[in-house]
Amino acid sequence: MSNLKEELNNYKDKKSSYKYIGLLIIVFVIAILIYIFFPKSDSQKVEYITSKVNSGDLKVVVSASGNIKPTNSVEIGIEVSGTIKEIFVDFNDEVKVGQVLAKIDTTKLEAQVESSRAALAIAKANQKESEVALKNKKLLYDRTKKMFDNSGGKYPSQNEFDDTKFAYESAIAVLEASKSKVAQASSNLKNDLQNLEKASV
Repeated sequence: MSNLKEELNNYKDKKSSYKYIGLLIIVFVIAILIYIFFPKSDSQKVEYITSKVNSGDLKVVVSASGNIKPTNSVEIGIEVSGTIKEIFVDFNDEVKVGQVLAKIDTTKLEAQVESSRAALAIAKANQKESEVALKNKKLLYDRTKKMFDNSGGKYPSQNEFDDTKFAYESAIAVLEASKSKVAQASSNLKNDLQNLEKASV
């Protein structure tokens, strides 16, 4: 009876062992079939790059987007209006103190200078004319006054004396006005010349 029991147990153990061996064979066959019919694609292959270790400088490149702003910025302007004729520098150019950066078209400014020169010349000519006229009016007034005083107010008449006096005083006023016009024309010419000089930045 015990022999039979032992044989049954041995049979069960053998059967169980065969079962495990068969199961392992099936798994192995399935693994081979998967490897054959479903090979790994190239993209899934992992490649390793190796190199010899050396000492050296480490370079790090950073890419980023944004606005570049200067450390120092200076706004420049010009005191006269006009059209830019020439620009002598470009963005990021190094400039020095006193260097000309741009120039305005000076055609109108030069014409204005010439016009002011002509106006000054006319004003000076008018002043000369006023000086001559005043000199003549003064001579006439002095002569008339002397005759009027010597005659006791009888000759020339009071009206004639008053007219020569008024003409003399008017000539003085005209000369003063012509002097003012010369001063104004001279000032205008000076301003126009300064504007012409300011046509460069």
